Amino acid sequence: MPFEHDHWILPNEIENVLSYNLNDVKATKKFYWLSKDLVDLRKKLGRKYNLNLINHNDPKIGQEIFGREIARRKGWSYYSLRDMRTYRSSINLGECVLPDIAFESKEFNKILEFFKNTTIITTYKAFEQSVIYKGFKYDYGTGGLHGCIDSGVYEADDTYDIVDIDVRGYYADVGISNNFYPKHLGQEFVEVYKGFVEMKNQAGRDKDFVTKAAMKLTNNSVYGKSNDQYSLFYDPVYTMKICINGQLLLSMLAETLVDEMEDITVLQVNTDGITIKMLNTGHNQLDLICNDWEKKTSLVLEYANYSKMVIRDVNNYLAITTDGKAKPKGAFEVIPMQNGAIAYNKNWSMRVVPKAIHAFYLHGTPINEFVYNHQDIYDFAIGFRSKGDWDVYYTSIQNNEKVKEKQQKTIRYYMSKQGGALTKQNRVDNRVISIESSRTAKLFNQYVELPMKDYAIDYEYYITQANKIINAVDDGQLKLF
Repeated sequence: MPFEHDHWILPNEIENVLSYNLNDVKATKKFYWLSKDLVDLRKKLGRKYNLNLINHNDPKIGQEIFGREIARRKGWSYYSLRDMRTYRSSINLGECVLPDIAFESKEFNKILEFFKNTTIITTYKAFEQSVIYKGFKYDYGTGGLHGCIDSGVYEADDTYDIVDIDVRGYYADVGISNNFYPKHLGQEFVEVYKGFVEMKNQAGRDKDFVTKAAMKLTNNSVYGKSNDQYSLFYDPVYTMKICINGQLLLSMLAETLVDEMEDITVLQVNTDGITIKMLNTGHNQLDLICNDWEKKTSLVLEYANYSKMVIRDVNNYLAITTDGKAKPKGAFEVIPMQNGAIAYNKNWSMRVVPKAIHAFYLHGTPINEFVYNHQDIYDFAIGFRSKGDWDVYYTSIQNNEKVKEKQQKTIRYYMSKQGGALTKQNRVDNRVISIESSRTAKLFNQYVELPMKDYAIDYEYYITQANKIINAVDDGQLKLF
């Protein structure tokens, strides 16, 4: 805003307010068009289910549709169902583990014994355990199974393929195939869940995108909501059954793959899947192992082939499919994503950096060449929001005098060789901290159209940020194995 919210507007300031209001309306309209598909989906779902869903987020839509169907089947009022929960004073994890889970190695059996002999009183960071098996570390936690090879660039060639193996519908199918349900919702929960999964698959075949979207929202909402004490799905035992067995079942697959396949390297394990580098002559054996695992677990695996994986760590990587498509995560994302949709609520700062990294790894374009030739000023912009007792200040030289100006809580800027200093100052103890240490920046809250050379961008700053990620992938040093 052009003024503080409690400022009394003077007549000569009215134009500033009107200009701000007009920009606000235009920006809202633009964002409406960006979000129109999501808005239209909520309207269509509302008409289909006779519900007002226009302001519901995805999990709430899923809960509403799912909960009403359970209530209908049970002959209950949805409003009475909505207040039901199953609370647990403690959870014996051993009672959550499926009886058919078994391992050959002492390393994986050790983690199995841990789960069988552990009782928890909270699901928040309830456990953190690790297993190192044949040189690869598997980390177990309430956020799922994770593991990653050393950072580096891993490529397929004439001898080796890179294969990503994912469990389809991981959270839903683990629960359905093993008849898991929140205690207070009973067997009808499983039947409704199974029906919604079948409806989603059929809608995909029929190209009924509204029903498919509704079922996707519904199916994806259950697991997270089951650990939410404000949700009608709440039963932390249900959460732990899926969480623990999902990790152990995937571990069974990983153990079999590395034990029985020749010359295989595990690149990543990440919640619902495993990525391997394998001999391209080993696909028949891979199929046999995976098919056997599917029969034992009643789960379905899906596959993708990569030509290259650029890995910084388990949460930051760039996978390139054999048909040239990029699948980025974390620091490699050009467009932030969440649950398969564009995440406008995430930080879109410095998009020139992941764009430069993509050009480097996909096309061999030098980082400095890409950055210096990039023509979109918005991709150099950086967002910052002050929190709590901190205020933002911009200090610059104006008419040969040092001027320190307080800023709004949320600002946008870019690094410039001709700018000023950004700091945040604590209102309680007056501490001052640089936002961009030893660097100058220019405020960019309001777009000003200029030739790129006139922005005086500090290109070296962005080149350095990109090179930090590249060096974290491969610092050029020999690694010890």
